[in-house]
Amino acid sequence: TQWLLLEYLAGLHEQKPLDFEPGDIPGVEASGKRIERISSGGQTIDLKTPTEGYRGSAMPTFLISREAHVAHLHIGNHPDELKDTPAKAVGEKFKAIALDMDLDRTQAPAVEEQQRFVAALFTAVRTTVGTYQPDLDKRVENNVPDPESEYYTRLAAEAEIQGEASATPGVVAKKYDRITPAEVLEVCIKAVAHNRKQMKAWGVE
Repeated sequence: TQWLLLEYLAGLHEQKPLDFEPGDIPGVEASGKRIERISSGGQTIDLKTPTEGYRGSAMPTFLISREAHVAHLHIGNHPDELKDTPAKAVGEKFKAIALDMDLDRTQAPAVEEQQRFVAALFTAVRTTVGTYQPDLDKRVENNVPDPESEYYTRLAAEAEIQGEASATPGVVAKKYDRITPAEVLEVCIKAVAHNRKQMKAWGVE
């Protein structure tokens, strides 16, 4: 799950899912327009824990090279998505889902409508994440292995060249193992599975 998804849904971006402060609505914990938790039907979505700290320090993370990071992993750089900022792409998707569910984002619901509002908000958040998540998982598995393998292969080759240049005469310079795309893919699959497990623990999925 990308940080920007939860950043928008929690109301941390300048573009927000709700135009009002929902903290007085039973079932919604909020600080201003920041949505922290949504509880409905005995379940809770925790948006506070994964979005605390710098860019969600509690969120599952695995480090990749710059080359892999720019390899079409982000929402907003896919041909079928809005050619705009990732947050706007997520925002437009959430607004469309909210509209389909008759969820009024612009004003607080009347008391008699609060329970229905919370149930709809709960579903809209999960639906938004569910709309993107399978594709995001595939982007990691499809687009990271090749550039990541190439990056470390290049590093190993450069290190070997430097080693040969500075080696003592008669001493064989060190050779470095290469990591294959298949080996990187194994890491990606485990990272995706761990991420999904944590998102479910927070109720986001």
